[in-house]
Amino acid sequence: MLAVFAPEAAVASAIESVPGVSMAALNGTHVVVSGDQDSIRKVEAGFSDRNVRTKTLTTSHAFHSHLMDDVLEPFASIASNVDFQQATMPLVCNISGKVLPADTRLDGQYWANHIRQAVAYAPAIETLGEMNCDLLLELGPQSVLTRMAASKWTQSPEALISCLQKDVNEDAATLQAVAQMYVAGVTPNFRQLHREQRFTPVDLPTYPFQRRRFWGPDKPRAAHAEFHTAHPLLGTKLSLAGAAGRLERKVISTSTAPHGCPTTRSWDRSSFPARR
Repeated sequence: MLAVFAPEAAVASAIESVPGVSMAALNGTHVVVSGDQDSIRKVEAGFSDRNVRTKTLTTSHAFHSHLMDDVLEPFASIASNVDFQQATMPLVCNISGKVLPADTRLDGQYWANHIRQAVAYAPAIETLGEMNCDLLLELGPQSVLTRMAASKWTQSPEALISCLQKDVNEDAATLQAVAQMYVAGVTPNFRQLHREQRFTPVDLPTYPFQRRRFWGPDKPRAAHAEFHTAHPLLGTKLSLAGAAGRLERKVISTSTAPHGCPTTRSWDRSSFPARR
């Protein structure tokens, strides 16, 4: 299986004349082709000559290609023994990329078709957008599909959530996903989430997040305010012609005075000798 980072039409045209190669997935960020090893290498070389990026996928089988034909009938036969129930919510088919009709039979043959036919993942994400879906949760061991969905997702990026992350503790990743869903407006079953812990739940907050800022205005500063003085009662050192002593001037106002100062005064120390 080979991922090709090129438009679907370009990939379809490139494999049209190469026997033993099928379209395997339309992922939005790239297209996956699958088939005989020699044929896949030929396709890879052709795109390399055109400076098109490709990546060989590490898989056990060439899924969604003719090499899966031998397992389709046995798989459908075994899967037909499962008692599939009618869907209770709209399902988007990953073969057509469209919403399944309510009377679709989810039998063994339906699932066997998913082994052979190309995965229409990008079209399915577009369909979710048309349905005004505002949150996408990936149930899987890592966030591969979540990242690919971003190329076709028109809602908030924060609403793309994966329940597990590669190289991240399972509990931490799951709790992070629940937190993201809660922020997005989903109310989880907190009692079920913490069923193994003994605690008294408290409903906080009791109102929805308003997402408004309440920073107060900057404190007005007097034009004559001094900074970085040695003492709060000492102001700015002044140099006056003919003054033998030391002159420091400080103005205290209601906006700059320390707590408890009742008046506004000014004074100088010109009559006091400077300390040595």
